[in-house]
Amino acid sequence: MFGNADLGRELGVNHADRDAMFFARAQVVMASRAAGIAPPVDGATTAIEDMDLVRADAEHAARLGFTGKLCLHPRQVKLVADAFGPSEEEVLWVRSVVAASVSGSMTAVSGEAIVAGARRILGWIERGRVSEA
Repeated sequence: MFGNADLGRELGVNHADRDAMFFARAQVVMASRAAGIAPPVDGATTAIEDMDLVRADAEHAARLGFTGKLCLHPRQVKLVADAFGPSEEEVLWVRSVVAASVSGSMTAVSGEAIVAGARRILGWIERGRVSEA
């Protein structure tokens, strides 16, 4: 987990400033990938009343490669889950990639050859880890 509030205090920067924390967030994602461990979970958005900020922070973290985000209040949970779950279009794409895969390792669907990632997302959907939109 990325401790954004703790790190911000330690560095003397605003933990809510995406620009100030960008390098550290990216480093955590890259280090977990390089170590072959599970991708990290982003720290909480401490402005618990600002749902637009919670959504924007979660979407930003998802784009950086985080796989989840801590929530401080139950109202944040759905916004965070929506940011990290696949869209309806992504679910359709995943299903088409997996269905088109003959060898199980690589195939091309709409010019893309990414079966392993599609299988991972489909596994999450089938296990109920994410909803299907």
